[in-house]
Amino acid sequence: MILKFSITNFGPIRETQTLSFEAERSDYLENYYVKTVANHRVLKAALLFGANASGKTNVLNALNVLRKLATTPAASKTEGTPCVPFLMDKESRFLPTEFEIDFIQGKEIFRYCVKAKQDCVLYERLRSQSRRRIVFTRTTDVESQLTKIVFGDDYPVKNEVEAATLSSNTLWNETVLAGYIKTNIDHKALLAAHNWFQNYLMPIVNPRHTLTRYILDLMDKGLIDKDKFTEIFRQADFNIEGVLIKNKKDGEALRLIHNGPEGQRVDDIPYALESLGTQRYFELTGILYMLIAHPCAFPIDEIESSTHPDLVKHFLLSFCTNATTSQIIVTTHNRELLNNKDIFRSDIICFAEKDETFASKIYKLSDFGTDVVRNTSNILNAYNAGKLGALPRLSHYYIDLDEQEE
Repeated sequence: MILKFSITNFGPIRETQTLSFEAERSDYLENYYVKTVANHRVLKAALLFGANASGKTNVLNALNVLRKLATTPAASKTEGTPCVPFLMDKESRFLPTEFEIDFIQGKEIFRYCVKAKQDCVLYERLRSQSRRRIVFTRTTDVESQLTKIVFGDDYPVKNEVEAATLSSNTLWNETVLAGYIKTNIDHKALLAAHNWFQNYLMPIVNPRHTLTRYILDLMDKGLIDKDKFTEIFRQADFNIEGVLIKNKKDGEALRLIHNGPEGQRVDDIPYALESLGTQRYFELTGILYMLIAHPCAFPIDEIESSTHPDLVKHFLLSFCTNATTSQIIVTTHNRELLNNKDIFRSDIICFAEKDETFASKIYKLSDFGTDVVRNTSNILNAYNAGKLGALPRLSHYYIDLDEQEE
């Protein structure tokens, strides 16, 4: 599970911003939102609110970039990294992007740090927080474009040959974890870290990308049981009785089985003709199934896209009720969720807002004192009144298209 994630100089984020999954002391709705792992009370969800271009999606993109750095080897030494710095001032654009994440794999807590520019990885470190020992430290000689890896005494490689092979396989523009993937050595800590990024932290779920084929592939691999998937899908009340897949290699063979007006079975409507809302929730149902059946973390951007607010709430509550060690990081404009303080903890509600220098700031509802938010406060009203920030800055409604006469 993710304990905390920090971002520095990436996209609209300039100064270090941290998203923490460490639960506050409150035991409110503890059984739904908090999981105790490795002696830490870890939140299962983070809901991120804010205006357009406030930096919400950038938090998810940062996680996605870190995952790519940790799991995808570079094709060549000339391939750039996906790290784009803060470009709104002259100093930041020449500084490295930095990511730091604390995560739990098995019973061990690791801290992984990466500093990178657009052409190379400058620095990298993996540390066991549980044992208070360094696994490895990596530095890069930019002039020679060569990588140097130093392993901690408690996490050695077998011999100098293996160490040299890993260093030579780790190009200056990729991480040690990515280099490890293509190196035939046995190292438990590197394997644990790689497995976490590969199997626990999932790619970003973006509303502009269809996930239907992804869900069908998971069914084909046996990771999603079609019948159980259908049971979850039917709970959304789409008047759908089943899912029909005639040929998994042909996307057009996917059909949803409907109940007709006289109770007859209707299974000849092409999936492409289903509403966007139905297609979107088909995809979200697959994500929900994975979250419940397999420990994983999904960053989900604009969860309300083509989805009714009640369905969004249904998805979130179904996740929190049934998932154990999975996590979601969700961006949303659905302010109605803030009107449900009786079903959400304040420490899962987060906000993104840009300051006067156009840099993004991330903060939590639980950061506010009782002078702003009391236990009896209506959070939605406080947000709409501007007490919590993270609102669009709008001008007047008048638009003059008439040409000015000279």
